[in-house]
Amino acid sequence: MLIHKWLRNLALGGLIAVPLTLSGCGLFSKEANEKIDAPPADVEMHMMNETDTLNVLKPTTTKPQIKNGLTVFLKDSSGMLAPITLDVQVKKGEDAVKRALEMMVEDNKDKKLLPVGFQAVLPKGTVVKNITRDTENKIATVEFSQQFADYNVTDERKIVEAVTWAVTNDPSIQKVQLKLEGQALNEMPVDGLPMDEPMTREMGINLEKSDNVTYMNSMPVTVYFSAVSPDNVQYYVPVTRLIEPSADIATASLEQLIVGPLNSDALEPVMTPETKVKQIERTKDGTTITVDLTDSMFEANQKTPAEMLQAVILTLTENTAAKKVQIKINGETNVVGDDNQNYGKPVTRPTGVNGMKA
Repeated sequence: MLIHKWLRNLALGGLIAVPLTLSGCGLFSKEANEKIDAPPADVEMHMMNETDTLNVLKPTTTKPQIKNGLTVFLKDSSGMLAPITLDVQVKKGEDAVKRALEMMVEDNKDKKLLPVGFQAVLPKGTVVKNITRDTENKIATVEFSQQFADYNVTDERKIVEAVTWAVTNDPSIQKVQLKLEGQALNEMPVDGLPMDEPMTREMGINLEKSDNVTYMNSMPVTVYFSAVSPDNVQYYVPVTRLIEPSADIATASLEQLIVGPLNSDALEPVMTPETKVKQIERTKDGTTITVDLTDSMFEANQKTPAEMLQAVILTLTENTAAKKVQIKINGETNVVGDDNQNYGKPVTRPTGVNGMKA
């Protein structure tokens, strides 16, 4: 992606003029501690005691396996957007994208189907009037009713991110344009976020930046960290992080996954600081990536936390053209998660992330 285009996407949310404020630090990474102000010593000691093992999260509720569900983007209790796959079956002839957006409207008729701790992001009363598709150019145009313009200024970018990521969750769509009561939106109606070009996932989601990176000399990667709902269900949160430019986006994204979340109040790490990316190989067509990770805490024939393995798959398939990921650990191909799935063979990115029921 051209750097000027990424800078333009940052400008869409006013991010160049107003840097993001981040809390917490990368708990496991020396590199992260150099980039971000360290917490007081007593606080740091408490955090390290709480995070001396990989499985920081101890959810007691297992996520349901939802097939052919509906993926929406909702705001969690920390204000972060997350994809949630609901146990909602789309009727024959029904537009799945339109249905997903309707369920993202505040106080919608199906609000009881949203899981505890998650909120719809589109303004109350918003009607998804029409969705048209340009299949050749993979563009969808979404027309909203006037109520779409009734939101708080602080929610403007999150609304655009949620709509863009929800619509592009359909693999046949890569770009999104918006209309308001039949008129094309070249900017958002409250704070003027520019939309004179179609929106794509290149705009990022849940944006963050560490202190040593400048906007003019950076590139984005989207990594998947972990969180737990009020019902004690583990789920993944995509975070777009500005990092130093790299020619190898696959390795760079995994290294950021190892660094861990900057906002430790809202997110939890999925890997330890001892984990290293030994090697990444790609098939000639680029559709499958094999990654070899090293970490002394894992022994041969020992089950590996599925939370970590799934985060690797989500991160690599988000940042590259790969559709499948094969994982080795310490050179071993016998990598079985504690969900009993074999990750030592190529695994396809799931069509639905974070399956949950109300």
